[in-house]
Order: sequence, then structure tokens, then C-alpha cells
Amino acid sequence: MRKWASVIPVAVSFGLSAAVFQRLPASSLVDVSPLLPIALPPGEPAPRSVAFLLPAVALGVWLLFRKLATVRTGRPPLPSWWLNEETGARAVQRFEPTYNTISFAITSLIALMHAGLIAGMLGSPEWVFQALTALLGLCLIAVGNVIPRTKPNWIVGLRTKRTLGDPAVWFRTHRILGMLMMVTGSIVVIMSLIAPAYTLIAAVGLLLASFPIAYVAGVRPASASPRIVA
Repeated sequence: MRKWASVIPVAVSFGLSAAVFQRLPASSLVDVSPLLPIALPPGEPAPRSVAFLLPAVALGVWLLFRKLATVRTGRPPLPSWWLNEETGARAVQRFEPTYNTISFAITSLIALMHAGLIAGMLGSPEWVFQALTALLGLCLIAVGNVIPRTKPNWIVGLRTKRTLGDPAVWFRTHRILGMLMMVTGSIVVIMSLIAPAYTLIAAVGLLLASFPIAYVAGVRPASASPRIVA
């Protein structure tokens, strides 16, 4: 995937905001109750200018990803094991298509959050939120599919001294993480159809559990081959 593809969700988000801006009230309550199993107390009305907040965040994230990919060596307070010649720009270049796919997925995730915000401001029907959570699940599946293709780097992935110091540990950890993310995405898609109010809670909970599980399983030494006694 080309690096400029990541800006497409950003442009779509700005376009959506521009298209519905005149339909938005001057201030409105954001109703996202279809995404939650409990009723939240009403908050303060949001001005319609908030419709451009998340697109601006997505643009900033995209620019940050592009800038971070050019950094080569660390400076205080960054530890040398985290950012050096082997984990900086040179490492990103070795898996650039995967890096661009992950960047695209993150800006797409922010675009989905933005679409949910707009839907909440417009009082959209429940099926709109179901479609958005289903797309969230597909996004997680896509990221889980490519995350094992990453190389040790300082920007994306589970970046610890152990994973960055041993490519085998990195590969093992991210292969497990990728599988767990794909399972999480599949569960999210299914739940968006049968239990949409619990989908976000399930997505967050499963993701939070996936990272420590993948790390613990990944850093564990591979089982030694059994010895054959003649």
C-alpha cells in the first residue's frame, strides 16, 4: 500500500463533516447509546464545530507517522535499545508496505470514530452504529493479518527491550498478537450483528487482553527439541 493512501480516510472525514455541517444544530447532545449497554447521564451539548475535531486528529496522526518513519537514531531521553540504526528509519523501510497499511488502518479507525460522532449528533438509527462496529471488526482483522509482517522497529508493535533485541522473539510475539487481533475482529463483527450494545466493550476488553497474552507467550523460550535416546 502506498504511503499516501493513509490520507484517504482523513479526506473522507473532512468531506463528511463539510457535507453535513449545515444539517447539524448549533449545539447538540451526542447520542451514542446504541453502542453501550447502559444509559449514560446526559453531558454538555457539543458545538457543531466539533465535527472537524477528529478529522484534524486523524491528519495529525498521519503526519506524525510520516515524521516518525524518518527518525534514525535516538536522543535523550530515548534509550538506545529502543531507537537506533536497526530500529529506526532503516527498519521501517524494510517493511514499508506493512507500515503504510497499519497507518491506513489507524487513520481509518479514527475516521470510524468520527462517523460514529456524526451519527450520534444527527440521531441516526441503530443500524448505522452496527455497520460502524462491523467495520471496526474488519479493521482489526486487517491489522491482525499484517502485524506479523512487521520488523523490529520503534513505532509500531510490542516494543520492549526483549522483543527489539531478538528478531525471533519479535516474530513469535507479533504472530500471536496478529492471530488474537483477527479473532477479536471476528468476534466484533459477529457481536455487531447480534449484540451491538456490547460490541465496543468486548472489543476494548479483548484487545487489552491480547497484548499481555501475546507478549508472555512470545518471550517464552521455544520448546527444545526432544532428545532421541538410542
